[in-house]
Amino acid sequence: MGGSGGNDRQTSEANATTKLSSSDLETAFGQQLSAAGWTRLARGADGPVAWSTWKLPGDGDWRGVLFINETGAERRSLLVRAELLQ
Repeated sequence: MGGSGGNDRQTSEANATTKLSSSDLETAFGQQLSAAGWTRLARGADGPVAWSTWKLPGDGDWRGVLFINETGAERRSLLVRAELLQ
């Protein structure tokens, strides 16, 4: 769908068509974030929503969130956001 950002934050949003649950998608995308050096701090799932929080590698104290919402039988809304803590 798109993304935006600035010096202290980056956001990316997408929609997916899949039969995977939000929790299963969080696991799959979480593996990709881990492979990129992100460290999972917390995660959860309740009904149609799954989320996780992350510490990003590199300079500065960057934190991230992955949020997935089941918005239809086979439709998922995904959001990834990274933000520099001040």
